[in-house]
Amino acid sequence: MSVWQPLHPFAEAPAVTLRAGIERRPDGLFLSYLLAGDLAALLIPPASDMPSRLDRLWETTCLECFFGEPGRPGYREINLSPTGDWNLYAFDDYRQGMREEPAVKELAVTVTTTADTVAVSVLLPTAGLLPAAGTIEAGLCAVLQEQSGRRSFWALTHPAAQPDFHDRRGFVLHL
Repeated sequence: MSVWQPLHPFAEAPAVTLRAGIERRPDGLFLSYLLAGDLAALLIPPASDMPSRLDRLWETTCLECFFGEPGRPGYREINLSPTGDWNLYAFDDYRQGMREEPAVKELAVTVTTTADTVAVSVLLPTAGLLPAAGTIEAGLCAVLQEQSGRRSFWALTHPAAQPDFHDRRGFVLHL
């Protein structure tokens, strides 16, 4: 089953649209994001010649997905940069036990850029991360940084008084 939906800013945000898709496949989760509009207002780092696994991608423009199994406190967070850089983290519980997920060593992030769009996609292998059968919960989200340095926080839903992508109430997709 494929899910493709608009993400919504938590508060004031630049004049852009952001859509995200997720599809559960036998070999993993296929994630895709399309950012469109006046991209000149955003700080979008250029594609890297040698994308790699990097830490703290969420400090600038970053496309994200949080996912886990219903009823289990642990979850994963994947960060994708328009540079092609990425990271995958595992958590034991809400914001607890954060560590790089060792089950995934490499990812091939696809980035396509035009004057007014940035498209990012990746197939995240889930062997060793999730059971082959059964439901998973997911939340699609993003951080967009403007040229001024201000950041906006985008998600399918914002269930708390402040933006918090780790809040399991935001894992609204069931795959």
